[in-house]
Amino acid sequence: MDKKFCFDALAEEGFQPEIDEDGDISFLAGEISLSLILDEEDKDFFSLVCAFEVDDMDQLELFYSAASEASREYRIAKAYIGEIEDECFEIRFCVEGLATPELFRSNLRRYVELLLDMQESVFDACEEDDSDPE
Repeated sequence: MDKKFCFDALAEEGFQPEIDEDGDISFLAGEISLSLILDEEDKDFFSLVCAFEVDDMDQLELFYSAASEASREYRIAKAYIGEIEDECFEIRFCVEGLATPELFRSNLRRYVELLLDMQESVFDACEEDDSDPE
């Protein structure tokens, strides 16, 4: 898959894709910013990603647990904790794998919905656990 094909597929699905400063394709799904990262060396590999910075280090263990549970539940989508710097960490959600252009196009909406559902479930789980009295 080339960048133009993916850009066009996103536009056809009603998204408004742009090429970001890293050369990746970025777009909004609702209010969530997503990036589509293509591998120059493997034309069938893609990575669809959204990331959030969390500045409450007290929630780190809670996010690790919620990310692990969501990754197990969603199977083809993964959630993981990114680099920890300056009293904050990043939670990253991704769908990545090999797909032909036809499979990519036919499953694009599903990939996006998986990421949005997954990130919502992780944040909801963290909010629920954070509000539980001990």
